[in-house]
Amino acid sequence: MIRIENIPETKRNIEIQLQNAVKRPVSASFGHLGKHKTHSIAIQTTLFEFDEETTGPKGTMYLTLNTTLLQDKQELTKVIDEIAKKYKSD
Repeated sequence: MIRIENIPETKRNIEIQLQNAVKRPVSASFGHLGKHKTHSIAIQTTLFEFDEETTGPKGTMYLTLNTTLLQDKQELTKVIDEIAKKYKSD
């Protein structure tokens, strides 16, 4: 179990990794979510996303990760990979 020391750098790396996967801006943060909840996601949609014929910016994905993940880098990586796989955009 490897503990994460540099939280701001870790947040930025998560945002970059997920932005590449989901093709939308990502805002990551850490918070207390409860014992068994690893993350919480809210996706803001823009009007462009409702009209399939127009193109425009996509809304932001707001990701809150449980602070308990800071205790185990391997578990954090697993959660991020699952999120990327679930919300991946082609």
